[in-house]
Amino acid sequence: MISNTAHLTRRQLVLLRNQGQLAFGGHRKNKIYGTLDCKGAKRWIAKGHYIKFRVFFSSEEEAIQQGYRPCANCLPEQYKTWKSSQ
Repeated sequence: MISNTAHLTRRQLVLLRNQGQLAFGGHRKNKIYGTLDCKGAKRWIAKGHYIKFRVFFSSEEEAIQQGYRPCANCLPEQYKTWKSSQ
């Protein structure tokens, strides 16, 4: 998991994504993870509310191991599976 990303530039994030180190993004406070192009996350980022709590994962398994749940917006099937197990 990569946290404390507020200091990273967009260019650095793209480089990490291209290197395969970033595959999913998450919200540390809400313990949610999703795709890097999630429309819901982009809305919050545009409002300036999301950035200081964002984290990144190299895989979905890593996010789950860290205790994060799938986003209902961009990962609806994974969310349904998670929800039914609760």
